[in-house]
Amino acid sequence: MSTPRVELPALQSRVADSAAAMRHVPDAAELERSIPSAGRLSAPWTARYARRLAVSDAIVILLAASLVHVVHVGTLKSRLTVTSAQVPFLGLTIGLVIAWLLALGWAGSRAPEVVGHGVDEYKRLVQATVALFGIAGIAAFLFDLDLPRSYVLVMMPVGLVALLGSRLMWRMWLRRRRDRGKYLSTVLAAGSPDAVNDLIDELRRFPRAGYVVVGACVAKDSSMLGFAVEDSGGPLTVGDVPILGTFSDIADLTAKYAIDTVAVTASPEFGPRAVRKLSWQLESSHTRLVLAPALTDIAGPRIHTQPIGGLPLIHVDRPTYRGANQALKKTFDLVGSAVLTIFLAPLLLAVALAIKITSPGPVFFRQERIGIDGNSFRMIKFRSMVADAEARLAALKARGHDRGNDVLFKIATTPG
Repeated sequence: MSTPRVELPALQSRVADSAAAMRHVPDAAELERSIPSAGRLSAPWTARYARRLAVSDAIVILLAASLVHVVHVGTLKSRLTVTSAQVPFLGLTIGLVIAWLLALGWAGSRAPEVVGHGVDEYKRLVQATVALFGIAGIAAFLFDLDLPRSYVLVMMPVGLVALLGSRLMWRMWLRRRRDRGKYLSTVLAAGSPDAVNDLIDELRRFPRAGYVVVGACVAKDSSMLGFAVEDSGGPLTVGDVPILGTFSDIADLTAKYAIDTVAVTASPEFGPRAVRKLSWQLESSHTRLVLAPALTDIAGPRIHTQPIGGLPLIHVDRPTYRGANQALKKTFDLVGSAVLTIFLAPLLLAVALAIKITSPGPVFFRQERIGIDGNSFRMIKFRSMVADAEARLAALKARGHDRGNDVLFKIATTPG
């Protein structure tokens, strides 16, 4: 049975304020029962998970640091000291361990928005590690410090690989928990109903990212135009997500339902001022505020953010290859085609012999084709037609064998 739809006049009157936007406001327990994938509506899991990552990072870095003393034991000399006193090698190692752990924290490698999905977690980890040892190397050069090479040759590569492997194992552990509906971030979506519906669909395409939309806030009237909102006898919904209120209710709803993330989607009623106001309202809570622009199915490397004053501009590169990417693709094409040609040479030779034996004429068919930027090129392929196929074209059309394709000639029936 189809779900009844709310007509626009009745709908506008029902969403005139947050109280009229629903027949019944579910409490936290009821909301969790209605959406089992929400997993939890209590204390955030992100802090506990970050602590586990910190402990794991410390163990891994300590193990990598211990290898330095096994491979090489040296001293640190500095001309800054009055005498030629030596700094204990062990003290330097401990200092690097502490600095490494702090660098991982400052780089946000354990931030809840990057852990568990995507490559940002690994990128921040690598950047923090390279920056730390880069600074150590520059300091050694500037102050004439005799740093043991085992720090760069042993501690950094071993520790970095071990850190990446550790984070990968934690990510696999986290994904298994998310598959069971745990360690998820609850999302309150705000925007026009059609944009909210698109956001819900996109997040459900990647469930292991850990975001689940548990409620929506919409505009009072204008955002409802042209979009059918479900009326199933309970609260109004966008798809199967209940509408909990309007934009003015977001801050109260995040506190009531312990929302982890507020995702603001495209809506003319929710402009920059409203976003700034909401960010200050959420400043004292653990709730994160994210903006979900209407950019879907676009590769991540093509999207770049450039702040201009207080306006973050999102640049979307054209889907073309330029610079290093173009050279890399051309190299891949040339090397790949050469390798495949050598690998498939026996099969290609067999096809050529079969054409030559079964049909008189050349083995290959050559023709001018139009490629990128309107440039023509010479196309070569194995001949699959009679040798004078193009010469017969006019006669076949006159006899009614043309399939009716305006671009390429196709035979509708076999000519006698």
